Amino acid sequence: MNIKRSSVRLNFFDIFLIVLTLLIISGAVVLLTARSSGTAADKTVVEYTVLVKELPADLVVHAKPGDTVIDTIKLGTIGTLVSFHSEPAQYEHYNQVEGVLNQGTYEDLVSISFTIRAEAEYADDAYRIGGIRIAHGAQIYFRTPFFTGFGFITDVNPVGAQ
Repeated sequence: MNIKRSSVRLNFFDIFLIVLTLLIISGAVVLLTARSSGTAADKTVVEYTVLVKELPADLVVHAKPGDTVIDTIKLGTIGTLVSFHSEPAQYEHYNQVEGVLNQGTYEDLVSISFTIRAEAEYADDAYRIGGIRIAHGAQIYFRTPFFTGFGFITDVNPVGAQ
């Protein structure tokens, strides 16, 4: 009786593939456990101000404190309107002849500052509300029941922890 024994031979390439597969699997396990066991971001109540620039001076804004503010990109609630006020829109003009920067105000345009309060999470050096980054200088598209616009965040202040 002639019995053939099969011999398994591993060469360098086979060993390399096995080690690489084990490294990829262990790396995925480490990443998944690190994300799931990470500490939850602290919830904080913040007030932030959005400046909407250069609107017509005769525009009547029918907003009131307590109105819900919604992000018009992701359609999520991003807070409650605390207050708003308008002021004459300003401009800057560089005078090349004199080499100075002149400032002035438009007569027929206003800028409106909306102060919004919301519960936010602090992560990656910025506050986030429903995935929307709330940080000084960030552009935000929003709406209230009777106003839709966009502007830049000019101020972010934590009110307190909740």
